[in-house]
Order: sequence, then structure tokens, then C-alpha cells
Amino acid sequence: MRKKVSRQKILKEKKAASPAISMVVITAATVMLVLIAGSFATQVLDRQQASTEFNAIQKSILALDDAVRDIAWKESASRSVRFTTSRGTFQKISTTRSIEIKFHNKSIGAPVQTSIIKYLMSSSYIALEIEEYYVLGSADPVVSSVTDSLGQVLLARESGFASISLGYRVRVSNEGNYDVQGVLTSYVNIYVIRLSSSDFSSVKGDFDIVARNTGVTTNSYPFTNNSPGNHPIHIFIDGQQGPDVSLYLTGEQVIFNVIISDVSLGI
Repeated sequence: MRKKVSRQKILKEKKAASPAISMVVITAATVMLVLIAGSFATQVLDRQQASTEFNAIQKSILALDDAVRDIAWKESASRSVRFTTSRGTFQKISTTRSIEIKFHNKSIGAPVQTSIIKYLMSSSYIALEIEEYYVLGSADPVVSSVTDSLGQVLLARESGFASISLGYRVRVSNEGNYDVQGVLTSYVNIYVIRLSSSDFSSVKGDFDIVARNTGVTTNSYPFTNNSPGNHPIHIFIDGQQGPDVSLYLTGEQVIFNVIISDVSLGI
């Protein structure tokens, strides 16, 4: 025979269960909020650490440029710069920049092949607001003043990445006129840093990049100058002509001295 359960007893049991259910709901909600907050905090921390790394790499690349320029014209000299990578990486060196110099539509020596090193970080970590910005130098492939840096450090927004790159341009210097066996001769020096680099794409953590001068060579190229006055020097980068440099050349002959510094980057 079934025992009858009173309505009062049922209400009492429901009231007793209510606080327990509320506690379970509150606990579940709290755990969910903690998980969401933890995930958000992790993302914020990752981005802060990535931003710190990106800024530190920028400073290290500027220091590397300083090291390269310091040893560029000192044979066998070397300097090292400290780098730390975690979330970003260096691009594998697979292509080079080709530099060709022309006078009166004739090449001054053979084209020079030089490397550009580039550091990449995913845009999920850091997103640059600007398309590109030169931290050092400018887009001009050639300079004529000794106060202008040969180095080009570029921050750029690429497809899915933010990048920092280091490359070098050409300096053209008018050295004046000299009498060479009765012939008035104009001398022009052209300075090129020919950069080569090891593959840093798989390197992570703390490491030193060492810049070494492996040699300085000078080759001279004479040209006849039939019309003294202003003459453009044409610079081509990867086949594309950049802004010309105009030199006032009054000699009957012009001798171009192409001075190439070979600098290698390694660990």
C-alpha cells in the first residue's frame, strides 16, 4: 500500500534543493567567466609580448646596420649584434636585389647582386596601421651626400604579416677634376655594400648575428665625355629605373671607381 506524500513535505524538499541548484549554476557561470577572462588575458599578454619582441627586433636591426656601416670599409673587421626571436622569424634568403648603374646608356661594370634580410611576424600578433614606413633611409636607391645613410630599414604591412627589412643602396660621389697626362679627367666614386646572409629562418631564442667584412674591391671604368656639364647617372634596381643622380662633369674623360664592400651576415 502506497504511502501518501503530503504537499507540505514536497514543498519543503523543493525549498531545500533550491540553494543547491543555485550554487551549481553560480559555480558553472563563474568557471565560464574565468575561462573567458583567462583566454582574453592570454591573448592580451601574447600581443604585448609580441609587440615587445617586434620593437626589440627593430632596435637590433638598426644596431646591425650600424655594425655593417662600421666594418664596411675595414677589411676583415667584424661586429656582432644580439637578437631574440620567439613569435616572429627571419625570412629565408632566397632572392637578391640586382643593382645596375649606367652612364650615357652604358653599364658601369656588371650588375651587383646584394641581399636583403627580412623579419616577419604574423598580423594576428601585431598589425601595422601604415602600409610602409622607412625607419632609416628612404625609397631612393641612390644617395650623393655623405650624411645620407646607405642603409634602408623598412617597416611594412604585407599579406598576413608585419615585416622589418634591412637593405643597402648606392652612394655616388663626385671627386672633382684632375690632370691625367694632359687630359682633364673627372673622377666619380660609386660605393656599394654587397650584403650576403646565412639562413636565419629556423633560428629561435637568443642568438648573435655577426657582420664580417670579407673584402673591399675597386674597379675603374673610363668614359669619354664629349659634352661637359650636368650628366645623369642612372640607377636600376631589379631592372626598374629609379631617380637619377645629376653630376656636373667638366672633364674630357670620366673615370668611375666602383668600390664594393662585401659584408656577410652569419651566426
